Amino acid sequence: MSKPPDRTPEGRPRAAAPRPARPPRPKAPHDPAGRAPTVVKAGGKSGTKTSGNVVRKPAVKGPAKSAVKPGATRPHRRLPRLDAGRLAVRDRRRVGVFLVLVCVLFGVIAMRLVDLQVVQADQWRHEAFVQSAATVALPADRGTILDRNGRDLATSVSRDAVFADPMLVQDAPYYAHSLAPLLGVSESDLRAELTRHRITVSGKSIWSRYASLAPAVSSDVSAEIDAMRFPGVYTRPEPQREYPDGNLASAVLGRTVPGNNGPVGASGIEAQYQESLAGTPGLLETERDQQGVPIPMSQRRYQPARPGRNVQLTIDEGVQYQAERVLLDEVAAQSARGGMATIIDIHTGDVIAMATVVGAHGSKPAHVATANDANEPVSFTYSPGSVMKIVPVSTAIESGACSASTTFTVPDAITNGRFVIHDDEVHNPQVMNPDDILVASSNVGTTLLTQRCVKDPVVLDSALRRFGFGAKTGVNLPHEEHGLLVPPDRYYDSGLAANAIGYSLTATPLQVLDAYTTIARGGVPVVPRIVSATIDASGHRYPVPVRTGTRVVSAATAATMRGFFSDVVTRGTGVCGAIPDYAVGGKTGTAQKLSGGSFTSAAHVATFVGFGGTSQPELAAIVSIDEPRDVYGARTAAPVFSEIMRYALAEMRVAPLAPSASPTTQWAQAAQNVPKGTSCSVPHGAALAQLEAAQLRATTQTTTPGTATTTTVPTSSTTVASSKTHTTAASHGTGPTSTTVAHTPTTVRRSPPTSTTPTTKATSPTTAAAKPGAAIAVPVGRAVEPLDAIAPPRRPTTLAIPTTKPARSGADRS
Repeated sequence: MSKPPDRTPEGRPRAAAPRPARPPRPKAPHDPAGRAPTVVKAGGKSGTKTSGNVVRKPAVKGPAKSAVKPGATRPHRRLPRLDAGRLAVRDRRRVGVFLVLVCVLFGVIAMRLVDLQVVQADQWRHEAFVQSAATVALPADRGTILDRNGRDLATSVSRDAVFADPMLVQDAPYYAHSLAPLLGVSESDLRAELTRHRITVSGKSIWSRYASLAPAVSSDVSAEIDAMRFPGVYTRPEPQREYPDGNLASAVLGRTVPGNNGPVGASGIEAQYQESLAGTPGLLETERDQQGVPIPMSQRRYQPARPGRNVQLTIDEGVQYQAERVLLDEVAAQSARGGMATIIDIHTGDVIAMATVVGAHGSKPAHVATANDANEPVSFTYSPGSVMKIVPVSTAIESGACSASTTFTVPDAITNGRFVIHDDEVHNPQVMNPDDILVASSNVGTTLLTQRCVKDPVVLDSALRRFGFGAKTGVNLPHEEHGLLVPPDRYYDSGLAANAIGYSLTATPLQVLDAYTTIARGGVPVVPRIVSATIDASGHRYPVPVRTGTRVVSAATAATMRGFFSDVVTRGTGVCGAIPDYAVGGKTGTAQKLSGGSFTSAAHVATFVGFGGTSQPELAAIVSIDEPRDVYGARTAAPVFSEIMRYALAEMRVAPLAPSASPTTQWAQAAQNVPKGTSCSVPHGAALAQLEAAQLRATTQTTTPGTATTTTVPTSSTTVASSKTHTTAASHGTGPTSTTVAHTPTTVRRSPPTSTTPTTKATSPTTAAAKPGAAIAVPVGRAVEPLDAIAPPRRPTTLAIPTTKPARSGADRS
């Protein structure tokens, strides 16, 4: 039905049709009483109230808001008419506000996009890459440690390591059950490593994403683990450190421990040259999926690893082995606490060998020091004893206050402040020059020389420091000690003499050797070095320069001192240090050890230090035996020096002199002057076994108190037992006492390395001297090496006989 037009045909607005009236509302029925009931609201309290058939309306309080009479209609409310123009303006405002809001919203979004994609683009790109990237470190090959001839002493090999990501492991018990037999690890330990667990990193608790299951496995085991395809379990090649010669020079080389990028040096050369040996690790970055598996062909960045430099030592593998073997046998034979030996090239300061042996302890036999033991030539400090006489004697001659011909009347004892210094042997006053004092190693003679020719404690202290005592040698090894020197103003009444004979100060064996090296090379010291060069991957060498110090004494004084030390070996206490076909000079020392703040005769360190060569010395060496059974350096350390020095001279290609030369004469003279009761050979093999067996039998023999007991050691040459009675005056003035000493006979045969068949019959020294290289046997008797001490009781030290058989240890490095 069409709507009628709004206007009439004439154009006038049509009048609006009248609105139909609303029908009237029906009236509510009235009750008989004429009252209109009200509607009761459901659930409300207000409304009509009924009483029986009557519906009552509650009273209304106050006037009603609106009253509508019954039957009346509610008036219609008319709405105001809105003009079309006003509606259009209102709509435009609303649209404008809406558009402004939309523009602001899009502006904020645009600014945020600019911030994310432009300003912070690199940061969020990195965050996205981190979430999807797998970064794998490529360990660098650790450099090799070589000896002076290029032989490998420490090298790296590749082994497969097994690790896991606990967050990706699906069934830890099953994994542990399958992997335990292959890895040799308990199933419970594997289960604990494979189970998800939290760790604390930088104070934050995070889920662990790495667990090491085995540091190194064989290639077969690695292939079998890869074939299992356990999610979250991986293998990767990692370098491992190996030492081809086992424990050879272990205390010098040190050891490594596992690190994040391969082995890390923990001691010795491995730690000292960690930066050079380690190299620079590489980097490989790839993308991975949600399971952590690298996505193929998704490599982002690859940085190859740069291998570490090789470190070439000055040590000779053969000489090092010989030094350790000889030293080990002597320590075992002497039931000593330990021993140390060092050999140096006096021209360059190169350390040819540096050996440490640890004595038997409990059920563990004597053994070459491992990487866990101290490198004692640089870390062991002690009062050196008579070997320190090099300082006051050379200082006295250098100053001109004394000469080689200056004489001293030397008694057997002298009072020095609160102490009594004496020689080992009771003797009448003797006239001695400096050479005689060193040959006899007279403590009293050295004290008189120091008091007359040195006098000032400052002068002696200055000389000690010029020789290098009280400071590190510069060998550049970890844990090197600098020793201890007492300041001159604290020498008091006995300090001058105490320092002169090697007490009231401490030094390392390498410091003592450095002083003798200075004399051997003409008075100018050389800094010891144990690394000759580093070599990079391309083969380029970076040599460590030879360094020398400031002259300590003149060349003339050094030559005079070398003559004195040669006489010590020819006719003095160092005869067991002689070497056939070579010239040798040296000095013995027997020093008491400190115990409870004072020196005790119950523990000693026996030392021999010297140099050898032809017309000029080539090598210098020191041997120290800590707490040997036979306390004298002449009988304990000198034979070791002789054997290892001869081998070192031959290995370093120092040609021996002709048989008619003076060194051969020195060897013959030394053989004639070997004291009775002294064996100038180190027992090896069967000889060592026989000695140990005899010592073991001796412990089962029953002796009567107060009587001397002779123990026979079975040998291939003649042995003689003897006893000697000493009259000793104690320093505290208690009077003379008599002590009967039983000397245990030993094999007294000098066995030069050139001799291949040992003699079975003792020969006279004269006959042996006529044939260089022949075995020399001398009767058993008493040594003449004086015991260096400040007022010790001059009585023999009780010899401890071992009850266990020492043996070379083959313990691996840890």
